[in-house]
Amino acid sequence: STYGIIVYQEQILQVATTFAGFSLAKADILRRAMSKKEESKMLALKEEFINGSILKGHTREKAEEVFALILKFASYGFNKAHTVSYTMIAIQMAYLKVYYPSVFFACVMESFAFGEKFSEYIKEAKELGISLMLPCVNSSGYGFKYVSENKIGYGLFHIKGINGQLVRNIIKEAEAKPFESYIDFVVRMSKHKISDSQLFLLIDAGALDCFGYNRQTLKQNYPKVSKYASMITINSGEQLSFDFDLVDVPVLKIVEESNEKLSLENETLGYYISEFPLENIRDSLNKKRYVNTSMVNKFNNKVVRMVLMVKKNKIIKTKKNELMSITTMLDEFGSIGAVVFPSLYKRDSYLLNPGNYVIVEGKIEVKENISIVIDSISPFKFE
Repeated sequence: STYGIIVYQEQILQVATTFAGFSLAKADILRRAMSKKEESKMLALKEEFINGSILKGHTREKAEEVFALILKFASYGFNKAHTVSYTMIAIQMAYLKVYYPSVFFACVMESFAFGEKFSEYIKEAKELGISLMLPCVNSSGYGFKYVSENKIGYGLFHIKGINGQLVRNIIKEAEAKPFESYIDFVVRMSKHKISDSQLFLLIDAGALDCFGYNRQTLKQNYPKVSKYASMITINSGEQLSFDFDLVDVPVLKIVEESNEKLSLENETLGYYISEFPLENIRDSLNKKRYVNTSMVNKFNNKVVRMVLMVKKNKIIKTKKNELMSITTMLDEFGSIGAVVFPSLYKRDSYLLNPGNYVIVEGKIEVKENISIVIDSISPFKFE
């Protein structure tokens, strides 16, 4: 069925039983050894395979040739059931990616939210003209969802620190009647026992941006809005109705936005959705010949300079019991692994805290993954 070429593990069973006279049990021992890449076990069966082939009327030369084909197959072989299943899924995914890319990326992001490749999927979607929208208490769903041909909505459940029950309550309230204002949201959600910390996480994630105020204004005005909510609701959560204006609706005092807005957004969403801080100065960085992550594959074995944000830092010990780190860094285009050896780590480890922006210089290594072996590291300051 595969034109004389061994493609599937099941065909090893056929060759061993038909060509060499193996029992199915013996043939399966050969198949298992092959699937686990255990060459010593396969070679131990070689003589038995050849002798069985000779008894079947084949020459020793032909038997050795066929066994060599089996050995060669072992380096890439797969069983047919898995092969067909994976192929069907791959074709379906390829079809969706070509004809329904927003649906495709919404599903992929849902599966890999906060995973290693999350930023790569956002980057690839952007390259196809698809943008990831900030979460919104009035329009977002539980998870990532298709909004239009070029938009994906960020799921409320994927905001760090927000639990599923709270998300379900928000969606239920919004479906019954969209939240009209920040005050309306706080009042109506107070009956669901939303905590101060949960509300602030929603603010940091941009989920309350739809009410037209900057995030710091929402935070600074929360105490009086919360007090108002407690005064016009009763234990059952029902809103009281007043014939007289006994409780004044608070007026929000506008304050300046915090410098931490974007870093807090990144912390709660796992990525800068509004904008990546480096985007605004990329032209300046290009003029200074800084390389970004979308370009690094062109610089294999070459030394480059990059401005990156530290995403996470894994500290390991060498055989000499010295500390070094394998660090994940990123810019607005994607992420890159960074290797910091002991001497540099000992001196500059304080720069590797997640959220720090740094200038790194080092050699690019393009293997299975692209990484940079850092020779020097220094803090980067936005001008």
